Amino acid sequence: CYYCWKAKTILANLEKFLPEAAEPLHKIQADWDSPNQQRALQEWFVKLPKISIDYAVMEKAEKVYAIKLDCRWLDMGSFAALADIISSDKDNNIVVAGTSELLDCKNSILITEDRKHLIAAIGLENMVVAHSPDATLVCHIDQTQRLKELLELIKKHTGEKFL
Repeated sequence: CYYCWKAKTILANLEKFLPEAAEPLHKIQADWDSPNQQRALQEWFVKLPKISIDYAVMEKAEKVYAIKLDCRWLDMGSFAALADIISSDKDNNIVVAGTSELLDCKNSILITEDRKHLIAAIGLENMVVAHSPDATLVCHIDQTQRLKELLELIKKHTGEKFL
């Protein structure tokens, strides 16, 4: 099932059916398209309740209409899904960075949020490297499904600072 709505409509429904999401969403909204956008996302996104939109809103909402839509759906819930939207190089590497230099790397995914950050790698194969201002993830591409487990360990040992 896929959903489409106006921002003001989903925000109103979230306030009604999931009020604990209201403050984080309003804080994020207030800093959207500003120099503080990334900071607001990092600070407030982790405070959103971990519940699917289906259970939180859609099962309770009153004005919901279903229409048939023939379109391509991309589930961006994994690093591997990036291959559906980002072209890989001749060695099947996917790189999201302002600048990168790869030497003898194959079948790897390298990402940074900072377009001014250089990603340089040698000899990687089937690896994921994801860099953010606060943390860097390095893992074998076959282990990405264990991210939730890793995030729980990080939260246990360091709190929510790096999440």
